[in-house]
Amino acid sequence: MTFLPRSCAVTTMLAAALLVTPLDGVASSTTDTKVPASKVADDPFPRQLPLTFEITPSEDRELKSFKELTVTMQEVEEDHATTLVGPLDPFTADNTCARPMPSGLSACVVNTGATVGTLRVEVSIPRPGTYTFVIAAKRGTGRAEKLLVFHLDALPGE
Repeated sequence: MTFLPRSCAVTTMLAAALLVTPLDGVASSTTDTKVPASKVADDPFPRQLPLTFEITPSEDRELKSFKELTVTMQEVEEDHATTLVGPLDPFTADNTCARPMPSGLSACVVNTGATVGTLRVEVSIPRPGTYTFVIAAKRGTGRAEKLLVFHLDALPGE
């Protein structure tokens, strides 16, 4: 036997009482509150996707050397890229994740040796298509360099 908290039991009884229809042929003053079911798309857009990537510094650098990190997205047919995140500094002078986490990052983890930083960004894919993502950062005081470039094919449902 399952026991419900008292408040749940009361709510359940009220809901059941409201659904009872009169049995005597007298017209009821209630109106039909059924809402027709709306068609739900099988493959809705925009889609929210987590973009998770690792940053590993070269042997002569540390995680703290990555400055002004940016993540951009560009649909192949578009003329310009959209900046999703950045510029931001995800790591501290101690090679740990910046706290509070910079706006735009949904997760940051550094391994125990402080040699790999894992970052996550939530991405909204607006419609089916092919998208190019570029993750770039400055290393120290140098110019921004591309750390990672990849393509994503967002396909409609069948």
